[in-house]
Amino acid sequence: MIERFKEFLKWLGPFQISVLAILGFLFVYAKIVGYIGFNTDVSLPYKLFYVNKLDKGPFKQGDIIAFEFWGSDYYPQGFKMVKMVRCTPGSRLEVINRDFYCDGVYLGHAKGRDRYGKEVYNYYYNDVIPEGYYFVMGTHPDSYDSRYYGLVWSGYIIGKAYPLF
Repeated sequence: MIERFKEFLKWLGPFQISVLAILGFLFVYAKIVGYIGFNTDVSLPYKLFYVNKLDKGPFKQGDIIAFEFWGSDYYPQGFKMVKMVRCTPGSRLEVINRDFYCDGVYLGHAKGRDRYGKEVYNYYYNDVIPEGYYFVMGTHPDSYDSRYYGLVWSGYIIGKAYPLF
């Protein structure tokens, strides 16, 4: 078995072995430490992020996080999203009509219809955000975020995202 592996390495050559070693390192790095991800929608002005999987929080207002979505009519379960933390554990989230406030500071308005004209229902919550949960939003008016699907549990968070471009 070892002899066959040595023959295979000779057949590959030094350049191919180097490429395989680099790819192997990058694969392990992405699984454990972090990776570069792309934002495919308009929710945030950035398109390219570095996601640090070792930074699992706690997060503060303004931090950008990547998380696995639990699924809805708009996105499937496991879809990776990147949003900005707007209200943190221990802060009071209030919804008045379709307007959202964190500790009395206005965050934004939830639309009654999506960009395709379909009626949407916003999330209603008037209490202190419990430990381990975050209210997240995008910066674009059409962002599909916590205004519609609710709080993000820390168990779904992949890590902190840093905008690159």
